[in-house]
Amino acid sequence: MASADSSRVNDHVSSGSSSGQGAAPPALFEVVKVYPSRGPMTQYRLASATTFTCSRCQRQKTAKLVATRNGQWDALLCNGCYGFIISRE
Repeated sequence: MASADSSRVNDHVSSGSSSGQGAAPPALFEVVKVYPSRGPMTQYRLASATTFTCSRCQRQKTAKLVATRNGQWDALLCNGCYGFIISRE
């Protein structure tokens, strides 16, 4: 799935934050858009729907929109949990 475009996005993700967040996603994710970070969390639009288990609610989700906390791609958050966390900060 990795292409020249995704490596460009990965470069953007890596340099997009000065606080250490936004580590480059693993090769299995093709990021098409990176949203501005909100505290330690960053949201990403993926090229295709991806199935994952949300690290907060523990539900299996399939979505194009995912979030990371502190750049941890092995602990994705669903959009609902991302919104809940943002509303509490």
